[in-house]
Amino acid sequence: MTKIKICATIVLAIVLATPSLFSQQKSDKEAIAMLEKAYRKIYKTAYSTKIKTTIKSPTDSQTEVHHMNIRLWKDMFCMTIADVEVYYDGKTQWNFDRELNETTILTPTAKELAMVSPIAMIYDYKKRYRIDFQIPKIYDGHYDILLMPIDRADNVFLVRVLMRTTTNEISRIEVSMRDGGRILFEIGRYKKIDANVNLFQWDATKHPEAFVNDLR
Repeated sequence: MTKIKICATIVLAIVLATPSLFSQQKSDKEAIAMLEKAYRKIYKTAYSTKIKTTIKSPTDSQTEVHHMNIRLWKDMFCMTIADVEVYYDGKTQWNFDRELNETTILTPTAKELAMVSPIAMIYDYKKRYRIDFQIPKIYDGHYDILLMPIDRADNVFLVRVLMRTTTNEISRIEVSMRDGGRILFEIGRYKKIDANVNLFQWDATKHPEAFVNDLR
């Protein structure tokens, strides 16, 4: 799996963090309200956190473990995993590979952005998933929320989201794929940070010799 694909897979499941099992059933309004609280928390205040991602292969016993730092604010994000930095300022996305000293710049479509941006995935959750609570709905101080794809052809079978009842922070995301693969995200405590738009833009002046692949 390439670095960029790993980034995409990780953040994709960060916000697959959103609902439940049979598409003909309606979503639970309270479960939706809990997810919207998690979204508003990130939108109003900038946070940083750490994420441990465990990816289990559907075909063998191999497991990949990755550690990521991510900062979120409004519809912007920046994250670092291994040698790759990804920035998005609400319009433009930069993927910077430190090892190759190369940056790819693009203006992602809504569909492309949904593959890497937790904010974009949250925007889309009502269209993609049915949302419900696990039974019981509170587990070890967390709301236990299930996301179930409406489209049975979706590669994702089920997403389980644990959200702290006291802080509205998502702490754990478990993604079960239809092919038997699994992705686990263990999310650390949120830390408030001072933020402005520049934080979510790649700074070319710091990398004057980087090769730039501008796809805009």
